[in-house]
Amino acid sequence: MKSIINGFILSLIFITTTHNNPPGWRNDTFIPIPHKDGQWVHSLDVNNGFIHIATNGGAENSECDSPRYVRSSEGGLTWNIYPIDQAWGGVQPTPCHSYSAIISHSNKVIGLFGIIEMVISNDCGITWPYIWTRLGYSSGCPALLKAPDAFYAFWHDGIQSSPPIDEIFFKKSGNGDNWWSYFPMPGRIDGAQRITVTNGLSRYPDIAKSIIVQGGEECQLLHLVWSKYCRTSPHEYEIYYNSSVDGSEWTYGSVGYRISYTNKPSLYPAVAAYSWLPSVHCVWQEGEGNSAQIWYARSPDNGRTWSEPIFLAMGEHPDIAVDHQGVHIVFSSNWVYREGEMPQFIESEIYYINSPDFGITWGSLTRLTNAIHNSEYPKIVADVQGRHVIFSDWRDGGNVGAPKLWYKQNDITVPAIPRGLKMEYVEDPNQNEPRWTLVFAWEPNNEPDLLGYNIYRSTNGRPFVRINETIISQPIYKDNVGPGYYLYYITALDLAENESDHSEYVKFLSPKYDFDIGLVEPSEFVVDRAGYIVWGDSSTKCADIGNNQIIYHISGLNPDKEYDIGIVLSKPSTAGTIFQTFLLDNNPILNSKEVPNEPEIIFYTIPNELYTDGELYLTVSKIDGEFAIISEVYVFEYQPSNSGSQSGGNIGCFQNPFNLEVNPSIFKISSSISFTLPLTLPLQTKVSLKIYSSSGRLVRTLQNGLIFKGNQRFIWDGKDDYGREVPSGIYIVNLAVENKITNRRISIVR
Repeated sequence: MKSIINGFILSLIFITTTHNNPPGWRNDTFIPIPHKDGQWVHSLDVNNGFIHIATNGGAENSECDSPRYVRSSEGGLTWNIYPIDQAWGGVQPTPCHSYSAIISHSNKVIGLFGIIEMVISNDCGITWPYIWTRLGYSSGCPALLKAPDAFYAFWHDGIQSSPPIDEIFFKKSGNGDNWWSYFPMPGRIDGAQRITVTNGLSRYPDIAKSIIVQGGEECQLLHLVWSKYCRTSPHEYEIYYNSSVDGSEWTYGSVGYRISYTNKPSLYPAVAAYSWLPSVHCVWQEGEGNSAQIWYARSPDNGRTWSEPIFLAMGEHPDIAVDHQGVHIVFSSNWVYREGEMPQFIESEIYYINSPDFGITWGSLTRLTNAIHNSEYPKIVADVQGRHVIFSDWRDGGNVGAPKLWYKQNDITVPAIPRGLKMEYVEDPNQNEPRWTLVFAWEPNNEPDLLGYNIYRSTNGRPFVRINETIISQPIYKDNVGPGYYLYYITALDLAENESDHSEYVKFLSPKYDFDIGLVEPSEFVVDRAGYIVWGDSSTKCADIGNNQIIYHISGLNPDKEYDIGIVLSKPSTAGTIFQTFLLDNNPILNSKEVPNEPEIIFYTIPNELYTDGELYLTVSKIDGEFAIISEVYVFEYQPSNSGSQSGGNIGCFQNPFNLEVNPSIFKISSSISFTLPLTLPLQTKVSLKIYSSSGRLVRTLQNGLIFKGNQRFIWDGKDDYGREVPSGIYIVNLAVENKITNRRISIVR
């Protein structure tokens, strides 16, 4: 007997851009699956970096549809297509760990029954068994969930009554698909367990899971929703919910918990939950046709109570996903939504809406498609790569009878930071004034969705600006400059135009700007060096004066050590008013600082990122006044004490038990702060996450209360608690969990 069918691979990709993509969304990708006339029935899932799609695509000359399985291992850029035999009808894939599984409702008839079948691939979709496992008899709408302990299969089917009434049925596997539960039931021979016992039709089940603690141990919680025909309701169908740990007992018995109370039939529910979060989310369609609406409800406590349903938009066929960034919903709609305008009726398009606070507030609608013909039947899942959406439409020569399948990704991953940036220069001959050609090269990024690179330049301490007019496709670039002091860095971009953090800096100080420190007059100010070791060959330096600018080249720094810089400011009594700006490798220390008559010292902690090559530049620029002036410059190597704190008022370095990370540590607009609360902590733990200035002043409170254990991520937008932008400088990220405190430095460059 033939036991395995080897899949063939078709790695074709067609990307069509019919409109400007919303920020963060890639171009549409065509999935080249043969398909006979009729509507698509499709779904998708993700695991371990693979994107899985199952659909009812069949050959155009076939008598009926048969399942087709498609997989991408490159973030949706290319797709491998594998045929599957021995089943017809709608399909639902659910991959997990090393498995890919497909459950199918077949149009084949045994007696008066349709059937439910399932097949599992043990190598993540590369090969599939020839024989499917028959689970039971069905009227349709299968749903499949892979939990750590088993597969859970749900569907609706009619029971023996007059007239026949559909109910929700269920089976559970014990080991892969080799053994399935059997529940004896009069009048039923497939051993499926009946979940609902209602006075009406129960249809369209959907299933999700989350993690809870029960009896001191972690376990799963299944969340089931369906649409039930309520004979007592004037609107017939309503949405119901139930939950169970393993399917043996259900929280609300055989009736369920009603969560919709709206004025139209409630159909096609979809449910989602996320890891340890206790919130459960449900979306569904109200009504049908051009008057259909999208409604949503949430439970904050694992299904024990539910919010009042809220209206989101006019539309049909919604789907929902949840990740660490909130709730994500897609649907199709014949109405065009433009901000500030009334909706307009057109061909059906795909829309997306997001709630970053898990269902409390919602953002504006994002239109994902703009095809000539209808775009319909979207599905969405989420993982660390972003949000993945599939849908069908009839663009590019299609017709109403032959839809095509398309994929679109909301990419939230940024490219890796380009590494190995190097520069060489040569002076250009035969120029009226000195000029130099700078040649930059770096190691190429290897992401499959890489679009290219940008290069940024700072000239004589001014803000960085992008200097490439078009995206750089190869890891090499040339620039031509005149006399001055220049800083450069590069970034990488992907197809969704996500931009990486900046690379290391490279510096170019034209030979014309090299100088020796000149003696003007000695300073009478003495730096208090308590707790520090003076770096340099002299305990005192001399004042320097420049017409407009003074640049110090500091070298010999150890990248593994920490340093502070001390700047002494004073001016001759005969000098007028002087205002200056101070920068360290383009990072402002002081903006528009007036130089005092009496000596004043400024201390600044140098970020490690600025001297990875052992050197940096201090630039002093005159804004107003007679000249630029600086009296003394010191660099101090920090020597930690046994207590782990620095002298001079700096906040000390502690151990990092919660993997506190700040990325990027130097930023202009916002920075991500992430940490992990281990599973050994209580389910909810009090956490304080605050931002302090280098002088110890509280700037911003990001979190001060109970949050759930696991991976956490916060964004600081560089503003204080009053919404005001804070100035450039060094700040301290302070994380306090129970009796442990962790600190990280962060720098803002305006």
